[in-house]
Amino acid sequence: MLELLTGPLGLVLAAAVLWWGITFNSRLEKRYHCTACTPWGIAGGIAGVFCWMLVWGQPLTLQTAAVGAAAAAITLGLFFSNRAKSGSILQGILMTVWQLFLGLVVFGILEMLDNRRKRRK
Repeated sequence: MLELLTGPLGLVLAAAVLWWGITFNSRLEKRYHCTACTPWGIAGGIAGVFCWMLVWGQPLTLQTAAVGAAAAAITLGLFFSNRAKSGSILQGILMTVWQLFLGLVVFGILEMLDNRRKRRK
């Protein structure tokens, strides 16, 4: 499944997510006078996705439980911060999902670049 996201489908998905994110942010700014595209929000989304990727499909051990707890803490921290900024639970959820999707797009782009580098060798 992830191999599909590293090819042309991944680029289309990345473009769609970024397009939604740009239009979502403009709607947020007009209605709620806040934005999901903050440096801390984006960094939190990338860190959250990284932690979720570390525990995905791994057996439950003390180490994976700790990383999973860190991932959950990052995600909840993003949500509570976004909810406080927007004043809406739904917008807080959407902002958090957008930030996590942006983190996923960053890792997808990095994987595409890594695959290109491997093919050259």
